[in-house]
Amino acid sequence: MKKAQEEEKRKSQMSQKTDPKFLDHSQSRRDTIPAQASENHSEDEYKEDYEPVEETPVEDVEVGAHLKFANDLHGFPVFPTESNSLLKKYLTREVWDELKNAQDEHGFTFQQAIFKGCKNVDASVGVIAGSHDSYRAFASLFDKIIEDYHGHKQEAEHLSDLDSTKLVFDPFTP
Repeated sequence: MKKAQEEEKRKSQMSQKTDPKFLDHSQSRRDTIPAQASENHSEDEYKEDYEPVEETPVEDVEVGAHLKFANDLHGFPVFPTESNSLLKKYLTREVWDELKNAQDEHGFTFQQAIFKGCKNVDASVGVIAGSHDSYRAFASLFDKIIEDYHGHKQEAEHLSDLDSTKLVFDPFTP
């Protein structure tokens, strides 16, 4: 209870320090740039002063031990030819383009899911699930890997029978 009150007090103090006119960026811009506040100037006049920014093409990323963080994977991962991981086998440009901005419901990103396999190119599988939802969020890659590694498709059922009377085994010897 005390923590909640302290948190509420902290939030209240922060909101009092914030100048509301700077929360609306269009208003703050007019207040801080007198020429734009003038009735004689429109914002459209200043558009010609700036060159349009072209989107920078994303380059491929050579994978390996030099990678430090998952966000180092800003482009399509390129594996060395000697790598035999399932990640390398099933991560196509199409899958990359589909999932590169994806994350599961817990915030685990696709780059985090493939990072260990990109850093350690000798990994046999190369992916990790951050949560149970990763299997759904990254299904277009995970399903192929699971089928190859475990031999069952997504629609396969896992049946368990824990009735010990149905076990078939040789008798134990004393």
